[in-house]
Amino acid sequence: MAYYYQNHENIKEALKIYKDILNVDPKYTDAHLNSGILNLSLDSLDNALAHFNIVINMSPAESRAYYYRGLTRELLGEPDKAKSDYQSSININNENNPAIGALKELEQVAD
Repeated sequence: MAYYYQNHENIKEALKIYKDILNVDPKYTDAHLNSGILNLSLDSLDNALAHFNIVINMSPAESRAYYYRGLTRELLGEPDKAKSDYQSSININNENNPAIGALKELEQVAD
């Protein structure tokens, strides 16, 4: 149901359900990942970062968490940390990964 609300732009309700899910199963990485994405869309960067950190700690091979943490760090003004996260995401999954474009753009800005 949370994913349904997320896809229908009812962010507040989706976050509420994800929170309920995480109260029952705090190791459910998809709920953390989606909560992070929703917090990112709300510019709640510290909350987003916390969720992405949890996913990476529990599932270090989750390339999407590194990508989204990179986006968050870029918005927080931490370009070196963002580059590192994008590179980690690419190292895990180098095909059809949005981190490839994000890293290229970030490197072009640095040049």
